[in-house]
Amino acid sequence: MLQTAKTARTAATSILDESERWEMKVDLGKQLVFPDIVHTTHRPDIVIWSPKDKKLGMIELTVPWETRCDEA
Repeated sequence: MLQTAKTARTAATSILDESERWEMKVDLGKQLVFPDIVHTTHRPDIVIWSPKDKKLGMIELTVPWETRCDEA
């Protein structure tokens, strides 16, 4: 008797669930430039991307990182 396992496919709850591999660049005091991903005039604080799935997330911090890092 053969039993087949059925895998239930769950919907992604966030963009991070949509890929298995993410890369990240962080702006540490200078203007972050990422020309290998996309050409833009935006300069976010953090950029995450998945080259395989062609997903991109640009994060702009609203609290100064240096002053609030100790509280986190």
